[in-house]
Amino acid sequence: MNQRLARFDTLKQFAMVFFVSLALVACGGGGGGGVTSQSGKSYTISGTVGGDTLKDVAISLTGNATKSTTTDANGKFLLSGLANGDYTIAAKKMGYTFNPSNTALTVKEVNISDVTFTGTLDSASTNVISGTVTGAVIDNVKLTLSGASSSTTMSNANGDYSFTGLGKGNYTVTPSLTGYSFSPANLQATINTTDVLLGVFTSTASSTTTYTITGSVGGATAQGVTINLTGDATLSTTTDTNGIYSFTQINNGNYNIAPTKSGFTFNPSSTTVKVNGANVSSPTFTASTGTGTNHILTGTVTGTVTDAVLITLSGAGSATTFTNPGGNYSFPDLTNGSYTVTPSLTGYNFTPASAQATINNADATISNFVSSASSATTTYTLSGTVTGDVTNGVRIDLTGAASQTTTTDSAGAYHFTGLANGTYTATPSLSGYNFSPSNAQVTISNMDATVSNFTATAAAGAYSISGTVSSFTTGSAIPSPGITIDLTGDATSVTATINDGTYIFKGLANGNYTLTPNDLYSTYTPTSRLVTVNNANATGQDFQKP
Repeated sequence: MNQRLARFDTLKQFAMVFFVSLALVACGGGGGGGVTSQSGKSYTISGTVGGDTLKDVAISLTGNATKSTTTDANGKFLLSGLANGDYTIAAKKMGYTFNPSNTALTVKEVNISDVTFTGTLDSASTNVISGTVTGAVIDNVKLTLSGASSSTTMSNANGDYSFTGLGKGNYTVTPSLTGYSFSPANLQATINTTDVLLGVFTSTASSTTTYTITGSVGGATAQGVTINLTGDATLSTTTDTNGIYSFTQINNGNYNIAPTKSGFTFNPSSTTVKVNGANVSSPTFTASTGTGTNHILTGTVTGTVTDAVLITLSGAGSATTFTNPGGNYSFPDLTNGSYTVTPSLTGYNFTPASAQATINNADATISNFVSSASSATTTYTLSGTVTGDVTNGVRIDLTGAASQTTTTDSAGAYHFTGLANGTYTATPSLSGYNFSPSNAQVTISNMDATVSNFTATAAAGAYSISGTVSSFTTGSAIPSPGITIDLTGDATSVTATINDGTYIFKGLANGNYTLTPNDLYSTYTPTSRLVTVNNANATGQDFQKP
């Protein structure tokens, strides 16, 4: 009897072990794929994306769990809350390929932190912005690209230029060359899926467009006072018998003016003026005799920016000046005393923020200020639209807290970027047109702003030039995308054909004009048209394209 009971207990224990084993297998325990931590803990997978792209790369995880995230500005990513198990992780971003494209991982009771991907820009998915410079100078013109990405290039001997490897986004191209001005001042382009051919920039020698700075000295002395001009140019002159002085052939820019004459001091000791498209009159300097020591306080700005930094002097005397291209500045004719010098320029920080110096019967030098771009500076965009009789090529001048100029695109849209908080005035202009309102004021306060629409109306007595661009082979109109037509002569403008192949320039006065299709890749018949407007619209100015 006891032996039978012992045998029954043995069988019962065996059955319990058997069913417990089955339960462990059903629950995935006891080894195998290891999909659940025996301790119930969770783990992380982290890593880095490097190469041609860092930020906003999509990281996807599949396998024992499905998760996703994106990389931060440094290319870092983290996936958390993971159990033990097998996973596959992949990186993806439009316009880029990654090495490896994916990788297999196994989490087993420990975090994984060394996953890396290298991104490479996919050149097949990028586009080109190209254009041409014509006019007084065509080669070695600097073209600056800003917007979705930034770059610079130079026009070649034919005036052609291009920016390659561009992704989708909005861009602005700005030409520049010392001694020349360009019309328009810049052009906008939007890349979606195709290359963009911009309108023509027309260059004009600007060496003849200079201005005059005039001023006077009064008080204890007038004649024979030396006037020193520094900043964007360095010149010197002396006052005449009436204390009058002038500087001629001055280009637009920032300048510092300081008088000096042995035995005299002047109030103010110096002054700053800005030449911007007009002659400038400087404030009067008042001379006095006394114990003036005629000592000079000098210094230098180094670092990210050196030119046109505003330097403010306070303390025993007050004055302002600008640094020259080498970063140097000076305050002449200072009396003995303690002074504080403070540099400033929007978008930049300076170390130190200010510096002190003492004039004590000798010249003095301030320690260098080191400039650096202020990454914390937040800027905003001001946008608007022109509607009515003309939309494309309208010049918009921005004044107020900052000064910029741009032109509208074919839809009449325009925008100004990189603006700080402040009050601005936008003013439209185009020969042959009136605008309502004539200008608009808007205030930027910690967010982008929009200007109310301007409505363009052709001025009384103004005329138009119109025509059609058609196929040389079929004779039918060429539909959109539009073909750009440049207008030069007694007025300058740019327009483009619409869906039916027609184009029109409105608001033109009597005069002679040249029409030229702007297309680097096709030859038109005729290549250009000379049109005379004489108290009537000029129609039928057609072109044919191969």
